[in-house]
Amino acid sequence: MIQPVGTAHTEPVLVYCPGLGTYPANTADGVTDVLAAVLDRQNQGNYSAARLKDVTAPRGLVLGKTVLDPRDEPVLHVFELDYRKHMDPPSTSAGPTAPPGALTSALYAVAGLIGLLRAARHPAKTRLAKWQLFYGLIAVTALVLCAVVAILSWLIAAGAGSWLPEQVKTFFGLNASAVALTAGAVTVGGWALWRTRLLALAATVQRIMRYFDEERHRQTVTLTLTEAVDSLRDNGWSGAVHILGYSFGSLVAFDALFPAQMATSTNSRLTEAVESLTTIGCPVDAVRLYRGGYLGGRGALVKDRFKWTNIVNLADIFASNFRDDADGTDGGTPVPIAGRIWPIENLRYGSDELGLMNVLKAKGFRTHDGYWGTPKEASCFDAVVGRWVRLGSDTEVSQG
Repeated sequence: MIQPVGTAHTEPVLVYCPGLGTYPANTADGVTDVLAAVLDRQNQGNYSAARLKDVTAPRGLVLGKTVLDPRDEPVLHVFELDYRKHMDPPSTSAGPTAPPGALTSALYAVAGLIGLLRAARHPAKTRLAKWQLFYGLIAVTALVLCAVVAILSWLIAAGAGSWLPEQVKTFFGLNASAVALTAGAVTVGGWALWRTRLLALAATVQRIMRYFDEERHRQTVTLTLTEAVDSLRDNGWSGAVHILGYSFGSLVAFDALFPAQMATSTNSRLTEAVESLTTIGCPVDAVRLYRGGYLGGRGALVKDRFKWTNIVNLADIFASNFRDDADGTDGGTPVPIAGRIWPIENLRYGSDELGLMNVLKAKGFRTHDGYWGTPKEASCFDAVVGRWVRLGSDTEVSQG
């Protein structure tokens, strides 16, 4: 039954690396609820998800629920990797700053334009890469627009914008006291309608670009997984550790388990503990579109029997199959990393594909959020939950 504090935990652990978004399904609790429902349907048993009072989260992890079998015995503990708090730069200013990110926004916009031009010269593979390039254009446009507004805001706040036509000032909702983009009043047309979403998109794009541009920052973010596994072992968690990465979280997991060689160090506890990696909606192909050598020059902190499963929905604009020759999921995908070939098992979820109409309807974004939802909905976990949870000693749960 429930184990007292201080007792070794031998059940398997699932460490969930969430995407950047914040919503109920993108949490350890949301994942656990769905996993329990899947097990309940597959095995016709009374599986449930509960938060055990005597279980605490080790350092670097957020406590999630535990999957309980029909006897109320724990069969899988789920934790959430707390990496997102490291994604934003620390505040080093003791007082208010000058013009709200005008220079930063401009620099990121220039970098985004350069990256877009380079990517346009060598699209990664087929149709999906072209749509990724199209959405990249939208993201860069958001950066450029925010840079323009930030600079105009700075000019007017500094008293240097007197030469601007009154129509321009009115359009952007700017005045002499405007010192931030957020100070813009409700404006006309599309800017009034899309302002909040545009700023949010630009902020997300900047966070992602910083992650890839700054090696030390990326190492800081990915180090959270190594420290979390160390903390699990230090606190008596001796069961197998499985990593589940979704969206941007799957990149963090990948970078932690297959670090750049300059950052590679021996960590036998991490290597021995982690049994598998499951990536869902992993945007690595979109990254390779802009950074062709992203998969190269890496080490491997995993063991030879390590299993890697990648779940792909071909209607997801960010999904990847780690292949250079096609967008499909037929057969295993051999990926050369750290001097050897790592076979990735691609599992397709859903039968739709990303065509013109789906793009126009923004289905590529909605599909990215559609791998699972509430416990009563279908999910992609039917095919993989049996790899994390076992009945008895050696009997694997049916995979549906």
